[in-house]
Amino acid sequence: MTTINEYQPRTQLLPFHGRDKRWTVIVAHRRFGKTFGACADLVIGALETGLPRPQFAYLAPMREQAKKVAWAYLKELTEPLWNKKPNEAELKITIDNAYGNVSTIYVGGADNPDSLRGLYFDGVILDEFGDMRPTAWLSVLRPALSDRQGWAVFMGTPKGRNAFWTMREEARLNPDTHMLLEFPASKTGIIAEEELEQAKAQMTPETYAIEYECSFDASIPGSYFARDWARSWKTSALAQANTLSAIRSFRSTW
Repeated sequence: MTTINEYQPRTQLLPFHGRDKRWTVIVAHRRFGKTFGACADLVIGALETGLPRPQFAYLAPMREQAKKVAWAYLKELTEPLWNKKPNEAELKITIDNAYGNVSTIYVGGADNPDSLRGLYFDGVILDEFGDMRPTAWLSVLRPALSDRQGWAVFMGTPKGRNAFWTMREEARLNPDTHMLLEFPASKTGIIAEEELEQAKAQMTPETYAIEYECSFDASIPGSYFARDWARSWKTSALAQANTLSAIRSFRSTW
């Protein structure tokens, strides 16, 4: 069992824990350890806040998924700090923080975003954000952070150019307000090289690029057109020019 006092962050996550940006996007390869690191960061935030009645949340696309992935981690990390035993039915933990107040940490799913309406949050972790409905963030969670200027962390592994890709691009284009951290397996050194070679040999190039190399441009398995997305994206200006030219030529024959 690892409590927050015993937590040893990965070297790659030190900038994350020391960030000064309100919005953070983490693109990480499988088995990087992003969920455990994010849970630890959530506990640190709950400990260090001086706000009255602080509330934080870890959210996955589905409530059951969140329970399986993060609930045990958060209980382990917070056990010495419990104000009372965790509520297993509500997936809620209350801890005594450094300011003598009680912080609450919720674990839940974005599959029923209306159940989160009315709550405020001082910080939220959105794990596998690309699998969530964008309205969960835009209509419910973003407003829940406004009055106390809470922070948010968006995490996941790429699945094409979905809402997670959009958020990653927002972070890439706005470094003054966002932190973007990308962790391909070839750069982190967390997974042994031999294991990566075996995985590469057993998986399709597209799947390996997505799961291990954090590629948003690789084909999505089952998609007819994703294989050409990267190529067409890079040549979009030329394609647009050619399309306009073709339209003009066609109109000239009317």
